[in-house]
Amino acid sequence: MPYPVMMASTRHGTQRRSNLQTLQERRAALQRFLAILLPPGERLDFLLTRLIENRREHPEVAQLHEQVQSAEATPPDLREQARQVNQAFADLLRQLIVEGQAEGSVIDADPDQLLTVVSATLDGLTRLVVSNPERYHQHFPDASIILTMLKPSPLGSEERKE
Repeated sequence: MPYPVMMASTRHGTQRRSNLQTLQERRAALQRFLAILLPPGERLDFLLTRLIENRREHPEVAQLHEQVQSAEATPPDLREQARQVNQAFADLLRQLIVEGQAEGSVIDADPDQLLTVVSATLDGLTRLVVSNPERYHQHFPDASIILTMLKPSPLGSEERKE
């Protein structure tokens, strides 16, 4: 095998192992999270806060995960593993939203719409680091700002109508 082809093959193999390791780490993190004993609203806050902080500190991990899903060169088995990790996260997030709604710590709205808005926000933060790194580093939102999208108003619904 010619040296440049061998190097490209080695880089591809190394990248594949790195991608696979990242996916395995994300899956393990979800499993560790499931073991945390907190009320649903607190678990949701904890999960999103950690996720947002990780996006701020290590945007390359989220970017890598996005690339694995979208690159045509991604082997089908690796793409499927990324899809499974995403689905597991979405299922967990939706479950926490529904449980939080039941306890009153999450607004009463369609859980799938809330899941979509949170996912779109996280995806947007991932894209921001590429499109506008200066803005990303200067104005990355605090997790509490994003969490307010899910929280009921301190005023009851009757008081808001007046």
